[in-house]
Amino acid sequence: MKRIRMLGVVGFVGVMATGPAMAQEEVFDAAWFRLEVNPLPGDGNYEVIAEPGYANHHIWCWAGNYAQAYLKVPATTRVYLMTPVGPAKTKARRRGVGFTVNPSPEVKAKDSRPGQGGNYSISISKVGYNLSIGHTRNFCDIDLGN
Repeated sequence: MKRIRMLGVVGFVGVMATGPAMAQEEVFDAAWFRLEVNPLPGDGNYEVIAEPGYANHHIWCWAGNYAQAYLKVPATTRVYLMTPVGPAKTKARRRGVGFTVNPSPEVKAKDSRPGQGGNYSISISKVGYNLSIGHTRNFCDIDLGN
């Protein structure tokens, strides 16, 4: 099984990887929460498994961490919500959210960002919603009691 661990409360401190690429699940650990990330078919597509009690910002944190640490894309890259929260495609009896760094024309056509229409909430249900990796990493450093 391939595992990547991220350590430290304030951002990325170290990455340790073992095993074959893209074959197994990815598990990230932070000082106070942990989420599983699994590759999906297609270039740059992956799913964050939503755990009970975790908020949208936790899911976006790991979406950004996975893209930067595993897909090796720069912090300026935008991460797009590809599949809204619902039954996971990579884990039985779980809920997941699909993300991509290479959006299809259909996903890109639904492009939306924080602040559009006066809405600043962090969506895990709106296809095309996107944030830069740098933005998502800010969510890793906060605990809003969720």
